[in-house]
Amino acid sequence: MALARYPEVKRIHHVHHARNSSGIVDGVAAVLVGSEAAGKLHGLTPRARTAAVAVSGADPTIMLTGPVPASRKALAKACLTIDQIDLFEVNEAFTAVPLRFMKESSAAYTDLIHKLGGAAMFGLYATHTVQHPYLDEASQPIRFWANKYKTKFNEDPTMFSVYGYSLIDTFAKAAQKAGTNLSTDTFIKAMESMTIEPDMFGSPAMTFSATKRLGKDLSRLSQITDGKWKVMTVLTQNAGPS
Repeated sequence: MALARYPEVKRIHHVHHARNSSGIVDGVAAVLVGSEAAGKLHGLTPRARTAAVAVSGADPTIMLTGPVPASRKALAKACLTIDQIDLFEVNEAFTAVPLRFMKESSAAYTDLIHKLGGAAMFGLYATHTVQHPYLDEASQPIRFWANKYKTKFNEDPTMFSVYGYSLIDTFAKAAQKAGTNLSTDTFIKAMESMTIEPDMFGSPAMTFSATKRLGKDLSRLSQITDGKWKVMTVLTQNAGPS
């Protein structure tokens, strides 16, 4: 049916299989939904409140696009914006649906995706410029840093922790080189005269110029394997501008 509906598609590459598709799990959990009055009548403490509900139709031969317009309608009815939502659960059946939702909305990746996504996230690929700092990482320096991080903040570090650490470290080096007369101009001049060497997290060397503001145009491909990000390739140049 899909090929008949979209003749420009020469072939369908079936990427969903038993490992990344939801199983038959009916009955493993139950949710009691009721009104506030019913809860008070029976002495029940609510765990959550439904702020708004919305329905949106989508092309039945694709069935990947519905969550985006439905979410926008529900957010509008609740007088909320997408940046006010801490966590989305978008169609537990297939990985492609939440990936499409992330692409079409401003919902961003967090480390919670592979922690809460379960088996559906196994095999997910992403590009990173650093390694994920696991507490049992084979690299002793990363393992030491990760455990120090957890001791200080009482939570496991993520790649976002590394990015934050690297940003502050780079800022400190540039500010120190700019000297006591620190200003926007002296800071930029210092950044453009520096080379930030590769660090223990595998980040490539960084240089800056008037047309190169990200510092690097290299990244590596990683994949979620057994619930952890595993580096799959060496650093390669990105196709886009730096």
